[in-house]
Amino acid sequence: VSSRPARLKAMIDRNIKGAGRALALGSNPGKFLSSVQIGITLVGVLSGAFSGATLGERLAQYLASTGIRENIADPVGVGIVVALITYASLIVGELVPK
Repeated sequence: VSSRPARLKAMIDRNIKGAGRALALGSNPGKFLSSVQIGITLVGVLSGAFSGATLGERLAQYLASTGIRENIADPVGVGIVVALITYASLIVGELVPK
């Protein structure tokens, strides 16, 4: 997005692979950045879901050990982990770079 068009055109003249595509993406940065943002959001949500499946079980066990019924501790533990991981990854992935 921030490459100079003249430099990319020179790279195209030297048959450097990917220079043409980079020039095309640079001419329409809105579409490119939207695609990147969708990808970042998807990765954030998937990492939250995966973490919920692994770390949520541990949190559910801890909640159950504090006296919370197991049928309540399981969804609450998974939900808390999914929410925290998704929130953190979206903040780091989208707001910090800006």
